[in-house]
Amino acid sequence: MLLAVLIIFCILAIGCKTKEESPDIPSDLIKCQEPKGNICYTLYDPVCGLTQSGEWQTFSNDCVACVSKAIGYKKGECEKK
Repeated sequence: MLLAVLIIFCILAIGCKTKEESPDIPSDLIKCQEPKGNICYTLYDPVCGLTQSGEWQTFSNDCVACVSKAIGYKKGECEKK
């Protein structure tokens, strides 16, 4: 009986995945809507997008940011470091 409980526990422990760390999302971030399309307009209106890896990247516009890897964006280019 103890062996069965141990086996079930191991199966459950292996099957459970820890939640991936998500970047801290600023309150003024404009979130990308789901579902994301795959066609964008070509207007240059730069935004600073927060990527899924937690890095900020400048995109040519909000559509390109959301179709790419951004989870949200702010208007304007990202600050240069």
